[in-house]
Amino acid sequence: MESAFIFGQVGNLTECLGTGWSVEDTYAWAIGYESTIALPLPADNETYRTRFTVHGLTNAGIRDAQRLIVKAGDAVLGRFAVAGRTTVEVALPPALTAGQTYIVLTLLHPDALRPCDFLDSPDTRPLTICFHSAGLVQDRPEATPETQTDLPVGIVAGNFSALQLTRIVSALPSLRGKFKIHYIDTHPHLEETAHTRPPDTLSSAVFCWLQHGTGRASTTQALRAALPADCGVRRFGIPELHAFWPFLGADPRAVREADRYIPARYRFGDRIAMGLTQHAMNDDLLYMIYNGHAEQEMPDLNALLAIDVLNWKRLDARCDVKLASALESSLRRERPFMAPTIPGPALLRMLAERLLDTPAIRDVASHADLLLELDDIMSGYVGRREELPIHPSVAAHFQLSWWREDQTYRWYGNRWGFRDYILDYIRWAAWRP
Repeated sequence: MESAFIFGQVGNLTECLGTGWSVEDTYAWAIGYESTIALPLPADNETYRTRFTVHGLTNAGIRDAQRLIVKAGDAVLGRFAVAGRTTVEVALPPALTAGQTYIVLTLLHPDALRPCDFLDSPDTRPLTICFHSAGLVQDRPEATPETQTDLPVGIVAGNFSALQLTRIVSALPSLRGKFKIHYIDTHPHLEETAHTRPPDTLSSAVFCWLQHGTGRASTTQALRAALPADCGVRRFGIPELHAFWPFLGADPRAVREADRYIPARYRFGDRIAMGLTQHAMNDDLLYMIYNGHAEQEMPDLNALLAIDVLNWKRLDARCDVKLASALESSLRRERPFMAPTIPGPALLRMLAERLLDTPAIRDVASHADLLLELDDIMSGYVGRREELPIHPSVAAHFQLSWWREDQTYRWYGNRWGFRDYILDYIRWAAWRP
């Protein structure tokens, strides 16, 4: 048995992290001197080891490696020196794991560096070790060479949403040891990504999930040409939603700023707010004026949603995976979209459920079991940290069951209500990275 965990906002460990972390999209930095993590356990009496895939922040001549000490209570489980990307492993004390649903590990890392001290960077965080993934492994006799076989390959190709799907599906226990699942970014030329995978990856693929409408057409064509003739290719799309954000507009201030704001400080423009950027007034008056203009200029929201639904159906017509009907019926009770172009966990789960119904996967795993495992993984999955706040009048109009009056939204290191967000947006205020 092995359970896989992914660090970062797209992962399934976010709620398990205690103090001493700075969480990015696909990884988490241990910061300062000490971090804690409550690692999930299966509540049985088996013996387990845990492994972490990590890399350390180093600076030639000053810090060649980061020290890492793993403790459970007062017991030291392991000591490591971490430089480049590596995997560290420790045995977990049976006395602390038997019958338990989690074990609290304390990670000591006393060699913090601030990137701003040796790089052209505004980053002042005391960083130590970057954690990418973790595994909980049940002790069992090691496989012999005679029992080891090459695994068939699955490909997930597209943009960051395809990467999220790769991480989700790779963590499903029923597929562990049955497939090697590789992500391919379709934005570079295919040959530019060759170093990221073994040489026989494409020629060994038994299925390929290909994201429609993203990346280079030449890359997509080259990928399909490199796949075996019997490789099952399924096209999927990432729908967009604009009706929840009716004042979207291009803001000329939205440009990349050094290494901190990529692609921009506020990447989604608001045309009502843009018209108030020159006004110097207190928060209450400014927000009242914004709301007054918003109510006067509020478009027909039902018509906007009808356009979105029409676009979903058009996307369905180009793809093998169909989503429009399910999205339309679940839009008010779930939260499929974090922002107009950013899928949330509900939409990613919807996609994963349909993509897993692939012949090569059905041959080796029960679809019903996969869906139960998918539920377990997604229950702790929070998605990306770009949640665009929704105007309260829009939420009320669509009767969004997940929305509440004190709703807050994650924007990287920030937690904003709609009012705080829109005031900061008008003033183009800096925010926590």
